[in-house]
Amino acid sequence: MQALTRSSAQTVLIGAATLVLVALVIAAMLFARHNVRARRADVRGAWRLALFVMVGYAAVWMQAAHHVPDVSQEVSSFTRNFGSTLFAAALLWVMYIALEPYVRRFWPDGILGWTRLMSGYVRDPRVGRDVLIGCVFAPALPLLEIAYELLPPLLGRPPAILRFQDGVDALSGTSELAGKVFDHMVGGVFTAMFMVLGFVLLRLIFRRTSVAIAAWLLVGALFQASPALSSGTSVWIAAAYQACVIAVVTVMVVRYGLLVTAVAFAVGNFLEDIPLTLSLSHWTATTSNLTLATVLAVTCFGFYAGRAGQPLFGKLEVR
Repeated sequence: MQALTRSSAQTVLIGAATLVLVALVIAAMLFARHNVRARRADVRGAWRLALFVMVGYAAVWMQAAHHVPDVSQEVSSFTRNFGSTLFAAALLWVMYIALEPYVRRFWPDGILGWTRLMSGYVRDPRVGRDVLIGCVFAPALPLLEIAYELLPPLLGRPPAILRFQDGVDALSGTSELAGKVFDHMVGGVFTAMFMVLGFVLLRLIFRRTSVAIAAWLLVGALFQASPALSSGTSVWIAAAYQACVIAVVTVMVVRYGLLVTAVAFAVGNFLEDIPLTLSLSHWTATTSNLTLATVLAVTCFGFYAGRAGQPLFGKLEVR
């Protein structure tokens, strides 16, 4: 096999996107430092988020790791696996401390559901509404991915590199599946945090929402240009696909805010990564059924909490 090569344009685009991410992290650290000193930060919510990540990954390690009857090796395995977890939890803590006060001030509706969730009001109607909307958006990106893989051959073009439902390591057992599900959950929160932080920074820089959205679209095009160039299919088909992705993500972030975006990415990643089947006799049916049951459970919870205690079918009046 030939080694994977990148064109000069791809190298420049990847480098620029990486610099943008590094700049976002540095900006988050500066904003977090300022908010902590000014005592405007939601430290309690940030610690809850960080503890959720640490406890969750610790539970995944206890379930999925290969354990041996040797205390020193167990401690060594735990520290090796928990180092990246501590980094992820610390980064989420910093980003939330940096993000929450500014969103609460300039865009309160975009973080309302998330704030209530972090405050412990899990069954709040706003939380249920955002979770349900996120579950509605979640299939959008996998459906776009399916169309992107099926459309080029129908038009006589070379197919794109297949990535849909390629997480075959989840088929090795329920422990691997649980770890992958939690990874996607945390990954959805990370993605949503970065996107909302980027949009809030653009709002602070340009002041006007319309200008901030235009700048947001340009930054999104910068991030998605490299995947379009390396897709393996026609550039115009890849560009159209990436434009649709940017449009869907923009609607989620700008119109609905942090919690909807996090749920949509987390649930969407389940559907896009883990192999699914409708055949109950297939050997992958257990993994598929558990994944679909998880998605269905999250959706049902959003519907249940979003009803705000109202009857399921309304009030039936007898005349």
